[in-house]
Amino acid sequence: MSKINHPEYENELERLRFTLVYVEKSIDSLTGRKGVIDTNVEKGKKHFSSDSSQQYIDLMINTMLQDRMEIKLRNLLTARSKPYFARIDFQENEKNQREKLYIGKMALIREEDQELIIVDWRAPIANLYYEGRLGDAHYFSPGGDVDGRLLLKRQFIINDGLLESMADIDITTNDEFLQASLGANADNRLKEIVSTIQEEQNQVIRADMWTPLIVQGAAGSGKTTIALHRIAYLIYTYEKSFKPENFMIIAPNKLFLNYISDILPELGVEKAKQSTFEDFANLIIGQKLKINDANEKLDLFVNHNRDQGQRGENELIRAMSEFKSSMDFRDILDEYIEEIENDFIPKEDFRIMNIVLYKYDTLNDLFLNEYKRHPIVKRIDEIKKHMTNTLKKRKSYIIERLQLQCDTKIKELKLSMEADSERQQMIIDIIDKKNEKIAEVESHAKRA
Repeated sequence: MSKINHPEYENELERLRFTLVYVEKSIDSLTGRKGVIDTNVEKGKKHFSSDSSQQYIDLMINTMLQDRMEIKLRNLLTARSKPYFARIDFQENEKNQREKLYIGKMALIREEDQELIIVDWRAPIANLYYEGRLGDAHYFSPGGDVDGRLLLKRQFIINDGLLESMADIDITTNDEFLQASLGANADNRLKEIVSTIQEEQNQVIRADMWTPLIVQGAAGSGKTTIALHRIAYLIYTYEKSFKPENFMIIAPNKLFLNYISDILPELGVEKAKQSTFEDFANLIIGQKLKINDANEKLDLFVNHNRDQGQRGENELIRAMSEFKSSMDFRDILDEYIEEIENDFIPKEDFRIMNIVLYKYDTLNDLFLNEYKRHPIVKRIDEIKKHMTNTLKKRKSYIIERLQLQCDTKIKELKLSMEADSERQQMIIDIIDKKNEKIAEVESHAKRA
């Protein structure tokens, strides 16, 4: 249904005007506050002294605020053109009033009364737009399941602040909106797909963070788009657990990275690491290695019959490439990793002096079985925790036992000898020996 014939067009037009006015108001307010923070950061860097911890704390706080304000300001500037793309009406069970929620790429809250003007598409309730059907519906929130009725799903096409089209729907999208999205240029398709995400795509985007996913599809089917939106969703949902810097996007080449680099900020993905596999491998290895150009190898395969002089060498390179792409090579790598795992833990008991704290078999079982699901580095960290905790408990016990032995010897000495200089010297020797052993225990504990 076009905007002209829709009975709610005037009401939605009024709502859009209200939203845009508040967006402008928010931009003006944020720009002023950001100017103050920018000045404070500049002054903080100019007059920074490493001797003042308070200066350091103030600079860190202001820099963090500056980064957040820059992101929010960029989102508000984008919202000038397209503040939201959908509306849902939801009424919780046992409540008389329906909620009218407008969904966009960012959240906007009115500061005066905390009224929610725009809901972020990644918020739990926004899932009703992507997967809910009119009628009985529910969504998962941090506070538990919320049941109710989905009374309305409405889509908008808004460009340059103008309401161009609107339609009431039941499923996520309709032909008019999908065609408008597909008809956009490639860059815009990546940015605007959030308004036309299908149910299966939404399930991939919102899947549990700890669930490994493999998304397969032909070229141009939207794999990259879904991956980028999933990153945006995870950063929003788990913002208290980790930072965007914890993400790494590994791409086939730098051209691909350039392609997505401008898209990520539009989706709220800031500071995510981006690398090709070759660059990442070189970083891990710690040295720059010469790698054959993949395009040259492809050219060599395509034209291998043209140069008879190099035919033998070309066939060898082809055979090597085929082997490295085979399941046999994968099995060899698996066997090699298993061999490394089996020999990774030193075949020694963990002990202080002559006291065994952990036997080798126990440590090896922790490494190979208890923590098998973790990468090797994580396994070592977990085992270190075991060893450290055990060490703390046993070290105190060992020192207490040495102290008790010392006290017992001194008592026996006092009962068997008269108080004279010889007995006094023997008592001093016992205490010195006890202190030496305690110092030895402390030293072993630090190196354990």
